[in-house]
Amino acid sequence: MGKPVIEVDARSGYPLWADTYDGDANPLLALEERLARPLLRFKASDRVLDACAGTGRWARFACLNGARVVATDFCAAMLEKATSPGMFALQSVQADVTHLPFRTGSFDIAVCSFGLSYVERVEDALRELARVARRVFVSDLHPAAATHGWDRSFETGAARYKFTCFQHTLSDIDSLARSCGLREEHSLEAPFGGPERHVFERAGRPDLFDRAVGIPAVYIRTWSTE
Repeated sequence: MGKPVIEVDARSGYPLWADTYDGDANPLLALEERLARPLLRFKASDRVLDACAGTGRWARFACLNGARVVATDFCAAMLEKATSPGMFALQSVQADVTHLPFRTGSFDIAVCSFGLSYVERVEDALRELARVARRVFVSDLHPAAATHGWDRSFETGAARYKFTCFQHTLSDIDSLARSCGLREEHSLEAPFGGPERHVFERAGRPDLFDRAVGIPAVYIRTWSTE
């Protein structure tokens, strides 16, 4: 018998995942990074917000490029990993993406990676991101993947935890972004490719890669308020 599946919301689940999050093979993050790095060309003069930062993956990338970075997340345990000793020097603030504690125009770019699917009223998050930054980058699990039964989950101990997520269509997200004053710059939707095969193999599930090829796995949007 397999492990029992326990459904949790993000606020309950991420504290349980924090200790092993960075060690788990995650092909979705690998695909997103391959697509996003050419779009996120941070400069030393950039003020960057990594909203829904988790353990600070994009915050660290921005720091490597010399940017001034603030990481936010509602999960304190994840943020502790982002700012643990030996990590890059960055500021962290525990906050929800729908209520950001920053002045209007505080950042040059705001990144929200795999965060919108945990937000019921996605317009609240988009409005806040548009308020605090001149450019906004968003990525998440593609809605088509969700319709094929993909989920956001992790295993720890004797159980598998499956996250409760909110399904937002891309047309709704695009429409809501426009209503928040965001002008589209880039729009990407992509399935897994050859570079992600090794991530599935490292997780011991090459069969899943073969079944997933051809299904859009990740979407990315970048917008500007200018």
